[in-house]
Amino acid sequence: MEVVVAKNIGFCFGVTRAVNETLKEVDENTYLLGELVHNKETMGKINGKVVENIEEIPDKSKVIIRAHGVSKEVLKRASEKKLNVVDLTCPKVAKVHKLVSERKNNFIIIIGKKTHPEVIGTIGYANEYIVIEDESDLDELTKVLANNKKKISIFSQTTFSSLKFASLVNKIKRITHSYVEIIPCICPVTEERQKEAINIANSVDLVIVVGGKDSSNTAKLYDIVSDIKEAVWIENSNELNLEKIKNHSKVGIISGTSTSMETVNEVISRLK
Repeated sequence: MEVVVAKNIGFCFGVTRAVNETLKEVDENTYLLGELVHNKETMGKINGKVVENIEEIPDKSKVIIRAHGVSKEVLKRASEKKLNVVDLTCPKVAKVHKLVSERKNNFIIIIGKKTHPEVIGTIGYANEYIVIEDESDLDELTKVLANNKKKISIFSQTTFSSLKFASLVNKIKRITHSYVEIIPCICPVTEERQKEAINIANSVDLVIVVGGKDSSNTAKLYDIVSDIKEAVWIENSNELNLEKIKNHSKVGIISGTSTSMETVNEVISRLK
């Protein structure tokens, strides 16, 4: 069996930074506002208390803001509670927050997953907004824009599918019938991985996607490759179905940006 491993694999810069800094800062009295990364393997190595709401954190405690970022209201509340904030928001996400803030008088359209923590954080920097996840949201957008007289600015979740973003933007343009400002914020690393995933899927018999089942960017990779070739999505090497895989002569391996190289290498070793 020939195994083709993606060049762009393992943690991205933002996740590497967040994990390394957290491991320096964290102790049993440190709070993490949400899971640092959507990866069980990595979270199992971090000795901190994960909470979903800032109100769960005692005043004057240390709190780590994950790479996904948070809204300005959460940061304001952290200041009021006199928390020691270690802000590990990915620089790419922080830039989106800044761009949205600068356009607070515009009507903001954010294309992304409504329940994703990054999107939830980003909408906290907008006044009037709507989140578009797929075509089913376009009817609601039409109603919302019926009386809109503001300039429209379109943003994207940094880990969204670039192909899906382009498709939705074209459909939104037909609804607005006017000029819209398009600010594509998809991380270059995410785009590069999506392009490489397509190339690998077209050159192998089976694609193995490695990443957490609640990871948005891993889900996008799986959706992309499974439309092209047979694919399996696993979180770690223990989930490999070797009997099924050994019937393929050429297998590709790709991973989400929140998947460590350690996990990827364990998958490669088990295949070999």
